[in-house]
Amino acid sequence: MRAALPPVLPSKSLTVHSKGIQIKHRHYWHRELAVRIGQKVEVSWDERTIQHVYAELDGSFVKMPVIGQYPDVWEADWEAARAGVRALGRAYQADGGRAATARAISAANQETHQARALTKEARRRAKRREGEGTTLADLRAPERPEEPPILWKPVAELGEDIWLKVQP
Repeated sequence: MRAALPPVLPSKSLTVHSKGIQIKHRHYWHRELAVRIGQKVEVSWDERTIQHVYAELDGSFVKMPVIGQYPDVWEADWEAARAGVRALGRAYQADGGRAATARAISAANQETHQARALTKEARRRAKRREGEGTTLADLRAPERPEEPPILWKPVAELGEDIWLKVQP
């Protein structure tokens, strides 16, 4: 698949091997590379993904997918996870390194997702505590003027029918 290439991508002249182009222990392949084994090819890559690179073949760019199963992550994230797995001393034979790195990235992504959810819930609880006891109805209701106190007369002072008359 021929692709238009953004103008500012890192690039390097690399030799085509029988497995394709190798960049940082990852192999990329396209069928148009088959006739170029042993030759140098200018390869550009986007650091925001490790899923594909671009090889300049006959004046246009060919998008070459990565060989194998890799998560769609930034190159820096992949390399950091790979260094972390190596520091733990995990096996790096066959697919052991790639699988362990993919698991480490998945665990980090899951941890990030959980942290976001916990932060969101903590903010919600704090907001709820802030406004606790206050409702919109309380905020909208105008303040009523204070009513004068009621003056009660003792029963002994009331006559027979005076209590029925309204006092001004």
